[in-house]
Order: sequence, then structure tokens, then C-alpha cells
Amino acid sequence: MPYSADTLHFVVILTSLSYPIGCFLAMLFEYRSIRMITIMTIVSTLFAGYILIVSLMSPLPPFIDNGKWHTIASWLIVFIWSSFMTIASYAKTMITIVICDYNRSKGMFWVGMQTQFGSAIGAAISFILINYTDFFDQCY
Repeated sequence: MPYSADTLHFVVILTSLSYPIGCFLAMLFEYRSIRMITIMTIVSTLFAGYILIVSLMSPLPPFIDNGKWHTIASWLIVFIWSSFMTIASYAKTMITIVICDYNRSKGMFWVGMQTQFGSAIGAAISFILINYTDFFDQCY
């Protein structure tokens, strides 16, 4: 939000479109290389790290001023959010396809189980960080 309401609007709209686009691209271009999936996962993790840094610096994120850099930073955050969602959804879909190739009957079960487990762990970590640490005191 510190960049502008328009930036937030573009991020929300484009990330909502990016996830299904990434899944659709995975169905069109099935590239089942473990190396490529690993590279995409690393890139999406780097993007997520930048998003986290910008979020933690929220009142004054990088390049926040009234000049040319403000516009570039706004477009950069929109690009990074959209790219993160597209690449992560593509990689997640390809991981699911690869797992199901090796173990058809139980593959989908384990993919779903690990997804739910990861969501639960992430929610627990977020809950603890927000409620029991000083990371987010500026929000009050």
C-alpha cells in the first residue's frame, strides 16, 4: 500500500490471474525436468523473499519517494508479485505431475497432504510471529 492504491489494485488483480495462468501454462508446456523445477522454485523463493522484505519495511519500503524511482518501484512490485505467483503455480503443478507419474494412486493423496501440512505450518508460524514477537509492532 505505501506505493499507491493503484499499485495495490494492480497486484491484487494480476496475482488473481497469475495463478491460473501458471497452472494453464504447465498443462500446455509440460517440462518435467527436476532441474528446471528446482530453478523455478529457487527463483520464486527469491521473489517471495523480496516481497517479505518490502512487507516488513512497509511504512518506508525500498525506493519510496516522489521521483522517478517511486514509479519504477511500483511497477517492480507488481511485476515481482505476478511473476512469483505464475512461476510458483507452474512449479507446483509440475511437481504434482512428476509425483503422480511415479506413484499414481497415492501421489495425489500425498501431494494434497503435504500441501495442507505446509499451509498449517505456515499459518502457525505467522500466528506466532504476529502475536508473540515484536516484528509487527508498527501496525498498532
